[in-house]
Amino acid sequence: MNTRNDMNRFRQRTYVFFAVAAAFYAIMVLVTLKELESLSGVAPFDMRPTGYSYEDAQLLLQRLGEAGRHYYLTNQIPLDIVFPAAFALFLTNAFLWCRSILTAGRWIGIGIGLSWLAAAADYLENTGITAMLVLWPKVSGSLVSVTSAASIVKAGATTCAIIMMLIVVARTVFHARVTKLH
Repeated sequence: MNTRNDMNRFRQRTYVFFAVAAAFYAIMVLVTLKELESLSGVAPFDMRPTGYSYEDAQLLLQRLGEAGRHYYLTNQIPLDIVFPAAFALFLTNAFLWCRSILTAGRWIGIGIGLSWLAAAADYLENTGITAMLVLWPKVSGSLVSVTSAASIVKAGATTCAIIMMLIVVARTVFHARVTKLH
């Protein structure tokens, strides 16, 4: 049985990890990814939820040039090492906070699983992007395919985890209001 201490601990962790994830996301979107798009004229790998072809990858890598590929490696990738874990920890603690209020084990478990699937796919994507940046112009089609697939899985799992969070939060709020009425 969950206690009030559990609820407070999960709530506090939710706020902390949200702040960390939001800060890193804001820096990436407003600074590094924006700069990469400005340098290349096309969306960076991280901003392609539907993936990309070998030709698309080659075009981006070529347009970035040596300075842009270096910027990607030394600015975007380090930020994106912290973000996936921070975001998954935010969602995990938010789900557990909701569980401390509402018993919805199956939904909570699925949401937590999706959160970590998204993080794992993001790390696989980052590994592939790093390899493409380092190996260019000798980037294989299979490397691009695997990295693109990771981008698609990341986007899908993230979307599903957020939808699951919204469902769980709505159920938790509804449960809390109904409980107050009785």
